[in-house]
Amino acid sequence: MPKYFTFAALVLLTLAACRQKSAKSTIDKKGTSPQKVVKRREPAIVYKTPLLNEYASFIDSISSPRIENSTIAAKKYQSLFKSAGADIRDTAFTIFDKYYERLTDKLDNSAERESIDLDTYFAYSTSHPKVPQKVAQYVKRLTQNGFRVGEEEGMCYIQQDRDFVATWFYNYVSPVMKKYLIQLNKENKLIYMEDAGITINYDELVDRALWWEQFVKNQPYFIAKKSAVANQRTYLTLLIEGSDNTWVMDPETKKLDDYFKKAYADVENKSPSSDVGKTVIPYYHLLLNGQTASADSLLRDYRKRNIIGDN
Repeated sequence: MPKYFTFAALVLLTLAACRQKSAKSTIDKKGTSPQKVVKRREPAIVYKTPLLNEYASFIDSISSPRIENSTIAAKKYQSLFKSAGADIRDTAFTIFDKYYERLTDKLDNSAERESIDLDTYFAYSTSHPKVPQKVAQYVKRLTQNGFRVGEEEGMCYIQQDRDFVATWFYNYVSPVMKKYLIQLNKENKLIYMEDAGITINYDELVDRALWWEQFVKNQPYFIAKKSAVANQRTYLTLLIEGSDNTWVMDPETKKLDDYFKKAYADVENKSPSSDVGKTVIPYYHLLLNGQTASADSLLRDYRKRNIIGDN
């Protein structure tokens, strides 16, 4: 019997999601488990536009893990690029967004964060005991500057609140970038995975896979295409392979799990001619007819052709 639960989504944009620190599932990846990930800084980029280099240098100058730095960076963006063209504004936003992701990670690992006992007051329940002033003030600062307290299995962590991006950037970026950011914000509000199990409804999973496919096709030169493609791949892989705690094949009945049965039927109904449909439907019918060996072979072929798999 093939093992249909090997996929562990993202990291990014994710990322996603058992602990989703950002929307990069990148969708990042977007917006996985609550664990601390050390990320390497990318080499500095030299831009042809002086304003972009000025902004990048400014971002480098506020590298300390201070909550208010996100707002400082957003204000600087608006002051520098209020008269710039859409392409420059979009590029400048990507500089901010990478910083926003780094800052989120730094805040979660900062000494200030470690000194605040968030778990006692924000884990397991939405009805908290009386919160000490120090903790309440810390959470207020997070809320005002684009962050919120996430919780999983009794452990709290700092994650992005991308309504902050809506407030500061939607009126500046291009329509295409705005569309992309709206989708990331939507997904960030409804995390797709927790404790290696899928947490969204089957139709939401299908809709996300189809949305990212269409977006990537419609925007071949999008500045954040790499992240968009990563999100597209994440949801398609999750749809085909499931996750460690959400199995495609029911381990007891040895039959196609009802969640995926409904998801595959939804794909067949909504968009059979899409790339998602062309990938999912043949696999679906093999499993539906009990041809697990053939389904396993098709799965290996998808991975070999790099259609699905880890980003």
